[in-house]
Amino acid sequence: MTDTTKSVWIEKLKSAKKAGLLQNDRKKIHYTFDDQTEMVEEYDAKTNLLLIRKWRQKSNSGLKTLATSDVWTFEIGQNYETRPIADNTLGMTESTTTPIFSRNDKNDSFEIRIRNLPYSIDIYQLTIDKDKREFILRTTNKKYFKRFSIADLDRLNLPLEENNLSYSHANNTLIISYKKPKAILDLEKQVHDELKKLNMKKEGDSDCPFYIVDVIYRQKKTMLFQRILLTKYNPSTYFKFIRLVATSSVQIELKDGLANITVPLPSRGESCVFQLKPFNTTVGDFIDILQKEDRGIDRASIYLSDGSRLSRNSPFDLIFEEPFTLRINEISYNVQPPTLFTANKSARDMLSDVSNSVTKLYHDLHLNQYIMYREHELEKQLAFLRDSVQPLNEIHHQLANKAIRRLKWTF
Repeated sequence: MTDTTKSVWIEKLKSAKKAGLLQNDRKKIHYTFDDQTEMVEEYDAKTNLLLIRKWRQKSNSGLKTLATSDVWTFEIGQNYETRPIADNTLGMTESTTTPIFSRNDKNDSFEIRIRNLPYSIDIYQLTIDKDKREFILRTTNKKYFKRFSIADLDRLNLPLEENNLSYSHANNTLIISYKKPKAILDLEKQVHDELKKLNMKKEGDSDCPFYIVDVIYRQKKTMLFQRILLTKYNPSTYFKFIRLVATSSVQIELKDGLANITVPLPSRGESCVFQLKPFNTTVGDFIDILQKEDRGIDRASIYLSDGSRLSRNSPFDLIFEEPFTLRINEISYNVQPPTLFTANKSARDMLSDVSNSVTKLYHDLHLNQYIMYREHELEKQLAFLRDSVQPLNEIHHQLANKAIRRLKWTF
């Protein structure tokens, strides 16, 4: 690696169009390079640890369509957004035991995590292909094989050293670590120094760029207007996970129209908050997402106070009508749920409260500005399509005239 290679990447970052957003405890930087390639980085605001880096390439046709505008490739971090189900009528879903590959870096090392690998540590073999600059992971039982690279090392053309490589295994997860070379640490320090010069906007600022506003709207988990309209989104499978301190009980809290359910995970000794909609969700959806989060959950079911078990197709809002028992494997949790609606309000008062809340939400989220932005984008796409069709219309006109002339010559 030469200093020239490092300076090329630094200059590319400096010349890119940048916009910064400070949201909750994260710093989000949006880069737009000269070739219209986009890169988004998310840092922990306190530790400056890089949590997410994702890329989006410009469409080959030059038109940013709805089908390609959301395609992000994650280099660091994992896309936890639930993908819509293609066809529920087929009864087919993605396997929950498929290995999940993701990169989650530390301050002093690159870290690769591969979940759903249940084999013991002596089954894995990790080598380096220096010619192709790739790491090779295989198992002696021939159940898993993976080639992967670390983009940061490739950008600086750094050699791959086996002394910096190590791996461990715990909780069905293989953790591969590669110690960061000094050149990488120096480069990260330069990047942090450059980002300190960037004017960071805060969520809700009136002068926040529209594409940053678009990112905010896509991350508003309680506001799915554009995704419901533009995709075949299934709201019954929409969940969000938040890590919490371990607890020995199941707790439910209603907030902003969502149910926050704290459930102890048996395999990890910690609890997880599952945030979901009480309506349009089934008991089976909740059980599936429990088992997907913790592979150690073999069985999970919900029993009412009279001892009857709720079926998987039962609406999830039934659990708010009376106390119930959540049984996970061999452990039972008695849960006292809050009430969804209070009986001391009339239907008219409840409807008025909902209407006022929707109006206030519409105003606070600046939906008028977002609608104007989307109209402007659609108008640009329509103009592009008109310009693209114009040459075809001229060719069609020429072919029609030529056909008429031949027809007259025949007669």
